[in-house]
Amino acid sequence: MRKPHVPSPPGTSVSPSFVSTRRQASPDTNMCFDEAVSDLWPHLVRYASTIVGAVVAEDIAQESLLRAWRYFASYDGKGSFRAWILRICRRCAIDYFERETRERKKTEAAATLAMTASVERHIPQNALHVELLISSLPSEEREVFVLTQIVGVSYQETAEIVAIPIGTVRSRIARARRRLVAQLKAAEVS
Repeated sequence: MRKPHVPSPPGTSVSPSFVSTRRQASPDTNMCFDEAVSDLWPHLVRYASTIVGAVVAEDIAQESLLRAWRYFASYDGKGSFRAWILRICRRCAIDYFERETRERKKTEAAATLAMTASVERHIPQNALHVELLISSLPSEEREVFVLTQIVGVSYQETAEIVAIPIGTVRSRIARARRRLVAQLKAAEVS
């Protein structure tokens, strides 16, 4: 009887049994999970933070990798692997957000403010200002803006991840840019 394999954290080596049992279904691409996700970690964290906030973004990214690892053998290779794993990240973030919304009544506002203040102390002032500007965008615009402008996902992949037409992606990005420019101009006047 074989011992179950525990997945390695992203960026570390994996056992030969893991590689042989978790090969991608498509015969023309033969990459193991670890190789496939090694460069995606910062993008997953950044994308998750736009949906649920920076405090739990790494937890969401880790959950995304666990879910992706669990279903890696079923990835059919028909679409972009990056889009597939970012869709998983989106679903994990939405699941978390829904759980958090249900439990929000039970949490204390003081604890949340203390955690936010702790995180903000470690962020340079300019970066904090940019993060605040981006976080002020409506969620639909913020999501596609971060995917395309910060994570570097193509418009087509963003459309696949968010499950909207590519024209909607373009219009949301344009609206987000207009809002950001207006906010920057208003800040300069102040």
